[in-house]
Amino acid sequence: MADAFDMLDDTFDDAPPAARAERETVPEGNHAFTIKAAEIADGRLSVTLVHEDARYYWVKANPPTTAKSFATIAGSLARVLGMTGGQFRDAILDGGDGVVGRRVGARIWHKAGDRGGLFANVGEFHQPEPEAAPAKPAAKPAARTATKKADAATRPPEDDIPF
Repeated sequence: MADAFDMLDDTFDDAPPAARAERETVPEGNHAFTIKAAEIADGRLSVTLVHEDARYYWVKANPPTTAKSFATIAGSLARVLGMTGGQFRDAILDGGDGVVGRRVGARIWHKAGDRGGLFANVGEFHQPEPEAAPAKPAAKPAARTATKKADAATRPPEDDIPF
């Protein structure tokens, strides 16, 4: 007599786990993102950006607060969000309230890493392109135009008997 657990072996497939989708580095140029997280810690501004296209890796803008690029990146982000520098700093220090979840545009540039990786960097923030409105379906052509109606009225009836 077969054990109850032996029967279970025949009923379940040992399917391999679903493969994780391979992501790509965001190409250089202007892209729209949503801010996932923002903080100032360990002397760095750290803003995590999620691209609208899920096939791309997240991008991190994390300049040190002492770097020349800090003023460009933080200032451009504050302008895009409609905040002054002080309001932006306060929003970041309050855990990102008013910043997280907002849609922004960013200019991305690449740099090769020391170990061969490719890194997407934020050059500056800008207003994102407006979201495209959904395309309207094409209008159906008229079943019979006025010209077709007039032609049908003046045309003699066709003869169904072939000779």
